[in-house]
Amino acid sequence: MIVTAYIDESGTHGPSPTSVMAAYVAEARQWREYEKRARKLFRTYDVDVCHAIDIKRSHDDFRGWSKDKKIEFVDELGDIKNKVLEFGRVVVLKNSDYEAFYARRDRPRKVIKDTIYGVMFRALLARIVDDAIGVTRWIKHTPSPKLRLVLESGHRNAADAVRLYDFFCSALTDDQRKGLLAGISFESKDCLPLASADMLAYGAYCSETGAQPIGIAKRPLKSAESFRGKTRIHHIDQEALEAIYQQSLAHHEARQAFGQRVTPRGNVALLARSSET
Repeated sequence: MIVTAYIDESGTHGPSPTSVMAAYVAEARQWREYEKRARKLFRTYDVDVCHAIDIKRSHDDFRGWSKDKKIEFVDELGDIKNKVLEFGRVVVLKNSDYEAFYARRDRPRKVIKDTIYGVMFRALLARIVDDAIGVTRWIKHTPSPKLRLVLESGHRNAADAVRLYDFFCSALTDDQRKGLLAGISFESKDCLPLASADMLAYGAYCSETGAQPIGIAKRPLKSAESFRGKTRIHHIDQEALEAIYQQSLAHHEARQAFGQRVTPRGNVALLARSSET
């Protein structure tokens, strides 16, 4: 069984008080159903590529759309995600916390300092792995499920995700979690499943920063009725940032003592520790 997490971010391309990274996770059958329904919706609305920021700003395929039409389209797509996909996860990082509790800390010259993108990827991956382990039918499936990660290509910090994925794999000591991981890849922005993560990330970003919504719905939203609590938001707190900082120092010290072949150790669960909302 192949389980795939499609991941996207918001707020990391320019000055912003808050950054967000989000993922939707589902098995292959669920993603096929999502794509089938989403393509039908896109044809109905004459949409080729869906980016949340384009909907908000009325760019590209959404040029000339009324607020009511935008709300209706977003609601329909949200309803599909809620009904078809397994779960969504969001991590939120205040840039002021990143600077105060991680970036400005003293560290030896060769210790790698993760970017905001990298810190969020660490936390999100830890959440995804732990929550995928909790889906009983996946873990009981024979052969064991394999989790693939797919991110949007082109981000200036995309290489961080590959480096941290390798680090995460080597740091895991639990065989069940280690056996779940099956690779990381990148897709272009027209990848349909990435639209689900893009919408989730941008929606969370707008909520966290107090951005104005597209408009006020004139009738009850289908997506609100089908939500069912499948999506959770986690705020990366001071304790999690401290754990990442300390782990980077410990790994550096181990490499200095034992050379490049040292296997990183540490409590990877700490990388995902956060306040949950």
